[in-house]
Amino acid sequence: TAKEIVSWLGAIQAQDYNMAKWALGIRLQNSTEIVINNEIDSGSIIRTHLLRPTWHIVSSNDIYWIQELSAPQIKSSLKYRNKQLGLTDTIFRKCNKIFEKTLRDRNHKTREELIQELINAKIEVDNNRASHIFLRAEIDGIICSGKQKGGKPTYAILAEWVPIKKRTYRDEALKELARRYFTSRGPSTVQDFSWWSGLSSSNSKLA
Repeated sequence: TAKEIVSWLGAIQAQDYNMAKWALGIRLQNSTEIVINNEIDSGSIIRTHLLRPTWHIVSSNDIYWIQELSAPQIKSSLKYRNKQLGLTDTIFRKCNKIFEKTLRDRNHKTREELIQELINAKIEVDNNRASHIFLRAEIDGIICSGKQKGGKPTYAILAEWVPIKKRTYRDEALKELARRYFTSRGPSTVQDFSWWSGLSSSNSKLA
Protein backbone atom coordinates (compact mmCIF):
# COMPACT_ATOMS: atom_id res chain seq x y z
CA THR A 1 0.00 0.00 0.00
CA ALA A 2 1.00 3.65 -0.28
CA LYS A 3 0.95 3.76 3.52
CA GLU A 4 3.51 0.94 3.70
CA ILE A 5 5.72 2.72 1.13
CA VAL A 6 5.86 6.03 3.05
CA SER A 7 6.33 4.14 6.30
CA TRP A 8 9.36 2.37 4.81
CA LEU A 9 10.78 5.70 3.61
CA GLY A 10 9.89 7.57 6.82
CA ALA A 11 8.36 10.35 4.74
CA ILE A 12 8.33 11.35 1.08
CA GLN A 13 8.57 14.93 -0.16
CA ALA A 14 5.29 16.20 -1.57
CA GLN A 15 5.77 19.79 -2.69
CA ASP A 16 3.70 19.31 -5.84
CA TYR A 17 0.46 17.57 -4.93
CA ASN A 18 -0.14 15.62 -8.13
CA MET A 19 3.50 14.68 -8.58
CA ALA A 20 3.56 13.40 -4.97
CA LYS A 21 0.71 11.06 -5.81
CA TRP A 22 2.64 9.97 -8.92
CA ALA A 23 5.75 9.33 -6.81
CA LEU A 24 3.74 6.90 -4.71
CA GLY A 25 2.00 5.33 -7.69
CA ILE A 26 5.23 4.42 -9.52
CA ARG A 27 6.43 2.60 -6.40
CA LEU A 28 3.24 0.57 -6.02
CA GLN A 29 2.63 -2.33 -8.38
CA ASN A 30 -0.59 -2.13 -10.44
CA SER A 31 -1.60 1.13 -8.80
CA THR A 32 -3.91 3.79 -10.22
CA GLU A 33 -4.69 7.34 -9.16
CA ILE A 34 -7.92 6.01 -7.67
CA VAL A 35 -5.92 3.68 -5.41
CA ILE A 36 -3.74 6.54 -4.15
CA ASN A 37 -6.74 8.86 -3.78
CA ASN A 38 -8.54 6.25 -1.70
CA GLU A 39 -5.63 6.11 0.73
CA ILE A 40 -5.54 9.89 0.98
CA ASP A 41 -9.30 10.10 1.47
CA SER A 42 -9.27 7.38 4.14
CA GLY A 43 -6.63 9.22 6.18
CA SER A 44 -4.12 6.37 5.99
CA ILE A 45 -1.52 8.73 4.50
CA ILE A 46 -1.21 12.39 5.45
CA ARG A 47 0.28 15.36 3.61
CA THR A 48 1.65 18.02 5.93
CA HIS A 49 4.74 20.10 6.69
CA LEU A 50 7.49 18.09 8.36
CA LEU A 51 11.27 17.97 8.54
CA ARG A 52 13.13 20.74 6.64
CA PRO A 53 10.25 22.02 6.56
CA THR A 54 8.50 21.31 3.32
CA TRP A 55 5.46 19.31 2.30
CA HIS A 56 5.78 15.59 3.00
CA ILE A 57 3.48 12.61 2.82
CA VAL A 58 3.71 10.44 5.91
CA SER A 59 1.93 7.39 7.29
CA SER A 60 -0.86 8.19 9.74
CA ASN A 61 0.95 5.87 12.18
CA ASP A 62 4.05 8.07 12.07
CA ILE A 63 2.78 11.63 11.85
CA TYR A 64 2.76 12.42 15.57
CA TRP A 65 6.24 11.26 16.51
CA ILE A 66 7.91 12.71 13.40
CA GLN A 67 6.04 15.97 13.92
CA GLU A 68 7.06 16.21 17.58
CA LEU A 69 10.67 15.48 16.63
CA SER A 70 10.93 18.10 13.89
CA ALA A 71 8.58 20.86 15.16
CA PRO A 72 10.96 22.59 17.65
CA GLN A 73 13.68 23.14 15.06
CA ILE A 74 11.15 24.31 12.45
CA LYS A 75 9.67 26.85 14.88
CA SER A 76 13.12 28.13 15.76
CA SER A 77 14.10 28.54 12.09
CA LEU A 78 10.95 30.57 11.36
CA LYS A 79 11.15 33.03 14.27
CA TYR A 80 12.87 35.79 12.36
CA ARG A 81 10.60 35.58 9.33
CA ASN A 82 7.48 35.47 11.50
CA LYS A 83 8.68 38.60 13.28
CA GLN A 84 9.16 40.34 9.92
CA LEU A 85 5.58 39.42 8.97
CA GLY A 86 4.18 40.57 12.31
CA LEU A 87 2.97 37.07 13.15
CA THR A 88 2.98 36.63 16.92
CA ASP A 89 2.06 33.68 19.12
CA THR A 90 -1.19 35.48 19.92
CA ILE A 91 -2.10 35.64 16.23
CA PHE A 92 -1.16 31.99 15.70
CA ARG A 93 -3.36 30.94 18.63
CA LYS A 94 -6.26 32.95 17.21
CA CYS A 95 -5.81 31.33 13.78
CA ASN A 96 -5.61 27.87 15.31
CA LYS A 97 -8.91 28.44 17.12
CA ILE A 98 -10.52 29.56 13.85
CA PHE A 99 -9.29 26.40 12.15
CA GLU A 100 -10.54 24.20 14.97
CA LYS A 101 -13.98 25.82 14.93
CA THR A 102 -14.31 25.73 11.14
CA LEU A 103 -13.02 22.18 10.61
CA ARG A 104 -14.54 20.38 13.59
CA ASP A 105 -16.75 17.33 13.09
CA ARG A 106 -14.71 16.40 9.97
CA ASN A 107 -15.91 19.45 8.07
CA HIS A 108 -12.86 19.45 5.79
CA LYS A 109 -12.14 22.69 3.93
CA THR A 110 -9.83 23.79 1.14
CA ARG A 111 -7.04 26.30 1.67
CA GLU A 112 -9.08 28.97 -0.12
CA GLU A 113 -12.09 28.40 2.12
CA LEU A 114 -9.96 28.67 5.25
CA ILE A 115 -8.21 31.80 4.02
CA GLN A 116 -11.63 33.40 3.65
CA GLU A 117 -12.37 32.50 7.28
CA LEU A 118 -9.15 34.26 8.31
CA ILE A 119 -10.05 37.33 6.25
CA ASN A 120 -13.49 37.41 7.84
CA ALA A 121 -11.74 37.47 11.23
CA LYS A 122 -9.68 40.51 10.12
CA ILE A 123 -6.42 38.56 9.99
CA GLU A 124 -3.94 39.71 7.36
CA VAL A 125 -3.05 36.93 4.92
CA ASP A 126 -1.03 38.81 2.28
CA ASN A 127 2.74 38.77 1.73
CA ASN A 128 2.94 35.01 2.36
CA ARG A 129 1.42 35.34 5.85
CA ALA A 130 -1.20 32.70 5.02
CA SER A 131 1.48 30.12 4.25
CA HIS A 132 3.15 30.73 7.61
CA ILE A 133 -0.19 30.58 9.43
CA PHE A 134 -1.04 27.21 7.88
CA LEU A 135 2.47 25.85 8.47
CA ARG A 136 2.36 26.86 12.14
CA ALA A 137 -1.03 25.20 12.61
CA GLU A 138 0.40 22.02 11.11
CA ILE A 139 3.52 21.86 13.28
CA ASP A 140 1.38 22.77 16.31
CA GLY A 141 -0.53 19.56 15.59
CA ILE A 142 -3.82 21.36 14.89
CA ILE A 143 -4.41 20.61 11.20
CA CYS A 144 -3.28 18.19 8.49
CA SER A 145 -4.49 17.12 5.07
CA GLY A 146 -8.06 15.85 4.84
CA LYS A 147 -10.35 14.23 2.30
CA GLN A 148 -10.07 15.68 -1.20
CA LYS A 149 -12.83 17.93 -2.44
CA GLY A 150 -13.34 18.06 -6.21
CA GLY A 151 -9.79 16.78 -6.70
CA LYS A 152 -8.39 19.52 -4.47
CA PRO A 153 -6.54 18.90 -1.19
CA THR A 154 -8.29 19.98 1.99
CA TYR A 155 -7.42 20.47 5.63
CA ALA A 156 -8.73 18.50 8.59
CA ILE A 157 -8.27 18.60 12.35
CA LEU A 158 -5.40 16.23 13.02
CA ALA A 159 -6.84 14.84 16.26
CA GLU A 160 -10.08 13.95 14.45
CA TRP A 161 -8.53 12.59 11.27
CA VAL A 162 -5.80 10.61 13.06
CA PRO A 163 -7.24 9.99 16.54
CA ILE A 164 -4.80 7.32 17.71
CA LYS A 165 -1.61 8.86 19.07
CA LYS A 166 1.29 6.59 19.94
CA ARG A 167 3.68 8.23 22.38
CA THR A 168 7.30 8.01 21.22
CA TYR A 169 10.05 9.61 23.25
CA ARG A 170 12.51 11.91 21.54
CA ASP A 171 15.61 9.67 21.64
CA GLU A 172 13.57 6.74 20.38
CA ALA A 173 12.03 8.89 17.60
CA LEU A 174 15.43 10.18 16.52
CA LYS A 175 16.87 6.69 16.22
CA GLU A 176 13.79 5.39 14.39
CA LEU A 177 13.86 8.20 11.82
CA ALA A 178 17.55 7.58 11.19
CA ARG A 179 16.98 3.83 10.88
CA ARG A 180 14.30 4.33 8.24
CA TYR A 181 16.35 6.89 6.32
CA PHE A 182 19.52 4.81 6.10
CA THR A 183 17.65 1.55 5.48
CA SER A 184 15.61 2.95 2.60
CA ARG A 185 18.13 5.37 1.08
CA GLY A 186 21.59 4.09 1.93
CA PRO A 187 24.43 4.28 1.34
CA SER A 188 24.21 7.77 2.84
CA THR A 189 26.14 9.98 5.21
CA VAL A 190 25.20 11.71 8.45
CA GLN A 191 25.28 14.98 6.50
CA ASP A 192 22.74 13.53 4.03
CA PHE A 193 20.46 12.58 6.92
CA SER A 194 20.85 16.00 8.53
CA TRP A 195 19.87 17.77 5.29
CA TRP A 196 16.90 15.46 4.64
CA SER A 197 15.54 15.58 8.17
CA GLY A 198 16.24 19.24 8.86
CA LEU A 199 17.75 18.21 12.20
CA SER A 200 20.98 19.74 13.46
CA SER A 201 24.28 18.00 12.81
CA SER A 202 24.67 17.25 16.52
CA ASN A 203 21.24 15.60 16.73
CA SER A 204 21.87 13.69 13.52
CA LYS A 205 25.12 12.30 14.94
CA LEU A 206 23.30 11.22 18.10
CA ALA A 207 20.94 9.09 15.99
